Amino acid sequence: MCGRYSYTGNPNHVTTRLGIESIPSKPRYNMAPGQQAVIIRVLEGERPALDKLQWGLIPFWAKDPSMGFKTINARSEKAESTASFRAPLRYRRCLVLMNSFFEWEKSGRKKQPWRFLMKDESTFAVAGLWDH
Repeated sequence: MCGRYSYTGNPNHVTTRLGIESIPSKPRYNMAPGQQAVIIRVLEGERPALDKLQWGLIPFWAKDPSMGFKTINARSEKAESTASFRAPLRYRRCLVLMNSFFEWEKSGRKKQPWRFLMKDESTFAVAGLWDH
């Protein structure tokens, strides 16, 4: 998964479609770990809801919140066996809203960013995890 993405969409489009309440949101063209991400999550016994969470998983047992900068991506093949991701993978999943994401291609000493987006630049969601 990516280390940067953009979310410039209007959450009202998503909330109307899903029948959920909207929240204030500003366009973000260069979302980085540590910033507030717009997500959809379901708390036990409740309906889906839009929310904002800091990008970077901070496990409930972490003593230092800066650990969230090291846990921005959960590889599917290792998530179940990684202590930081095990419980969130089972119990605390969410959808992260975005319009595009960036991947970098290394060529010698240089890195070239590549932007991936829908043809019509519409909002889409990727799987996410949360803890506290």
